[in-house]
Amino acid sequence: MDTRGGGWTYFLHNLVGEHWLGLEYLHQITASGDYEMLVKMADWGNKIAYAHYKVFVVGSENEGYVLKAVSGYSEDAGDSMYWYSGMKFTTQDKDHDMRNNNGAWWYNECTRSNPTAMYLKKARDSGIRWKIMYWGTFRDSDYSLNRMTMMVRPRRSKSLEV
Repeated sequence: MDTRGGGWTYFLHNLVGEHWLGLEYLHQITASGDYEMLVKMADWGNKIAYAHYKVFVVGSENEGYVLKAVSGYSEDAGDSMYWYSGMKFTTQDKDHDMRNNNGAWWYNECTRSNPTAMYLKKARDSGIRWKIMYWGTFRDSDYSLNRMTMMVRPRRSKSLEV
């Protein structure tokens, strides 16, 4: 993809035609070298924000697809991933966090972001707080984002200027 110099592999695209690459592929990709991650999101006013991480590594299936590293944050969306480093990936049938009402993500007791959650066709619904697609440092946990994409590529030494 051409975003910021190209070379990205999209592993999550959450807008109507949802796309999730899969944990095994994500592990295989990030285990093959030094990878960076970029998250692009937009609210319902079409304000676009980014979260860039210089280091992103997902462990193997035997390790529970643990988020081995997510660090080196920059950009303007806020760091809603710091909380998850070292956490195993939680699903409905393999719950690794301290709560049992979440979907699939690297949860740690509660959420700071929820990119794989339910997509709403409106900005707010306080009745399902934390169960909607959100990025807590960009918009709060009862604000459903309009769209979000997450992508990885081999780490580059030069800047990610727009």
